[in-house]
Amino acid sequence: DESGKIVDHFVNYAEVLFQQLPKVKFWITFNEPYVFCFLGYETGKHAPGFTGTNYLQCGHNVIKAHSRVYHMYKGSWL
Repeated sequence: DESGKIVDHFVNYAEVLFQQLPKVKFWITFNEPYVFCFLGYETGKHAPGFTGTNYLQCGHNVIKAHSRVYHMYKGSWL
């Protein structure tokens, strides 16, 4: 399903960043997820511009992606 794919893509993206930028020791995965989920998937005021879709699914995907990246970083890069 598309929701799972976006989480996988983000985890792969984060791993590339960790590999390519080994001197960086402090990372942030997502900044203000409520803002981009609500404004992008409920009101349509931000990208991707959807209105009335399930912004909670966006939040769920953000939490899953953050968790997976955190555990990957902790297990492989610390």
